[in-house]
Amino acid sequence: LPDVHFLYMLRFFFRTIISESKYGLQKALCYNEWRSFRGLERRSAMLKLLVVDDNNRDRRVAREMSIWQDLNIQVIGEAANGHLALEQIEHLGVPDIVLTDVSMPYMDGMTLSKKLQQDYPRVHVLFMSYYEEFEYARNAISVHADAYIVKPLREKEVRAAVEKALDVIYRERNRQSEQKDLQKRLEQ
Repeated sequence: LPDVHFLYMLRFFFRTIISESKYGLQKALCYNEWRSFRGLERRSAMLKLLVVDDNNRDRRVAREMSIWQDLNIQVIGEAANGHLALEQIEHLGVPDIVLTDVSMPYMDGMTLSKKLQQDYPRVHVLFMSYYEEFEYARNAISVHADAYIVKPLREKEVRAAVEKALDVIYRERNRQSEQKDLQKRLEQ
């Protein structure tokens, strides 16, 4: 397989040529893409998603959305409640994002989110629910959820919520990468 860094560089230069030939000099868009390129690990490794919902149909809909490949996300598993989700995490590894229902038997999404916050603070939680009540959304904010999505799930809404979470994840990873680089320079 070709080197991932090479492919991104090729993509950047190809986009620059296309944008210059079709729309005049639109280097700003490509330059911003090139600047965000500094953390190449940002796109090189697939991010992991765990879907948690007691409703089989909703779990299937979430799992089979076409946006995951576009966003470089792999659905690593699914669970019917919070307890099973924690077991999945032990077996499959820690996901980057957990898309969970709020109301489930045995362990609900709020309790799962609190447990994840304690044990795996880098996991980003997105809540989904049929309830549009303000109290649910307020509780989601109190447990540091990245988003609250009202069911039935629509790809456009899920994509917007996931992209916000991805932006935070990538910024965190780039900051960590820059800190490691700085640490290496200081050690030399």
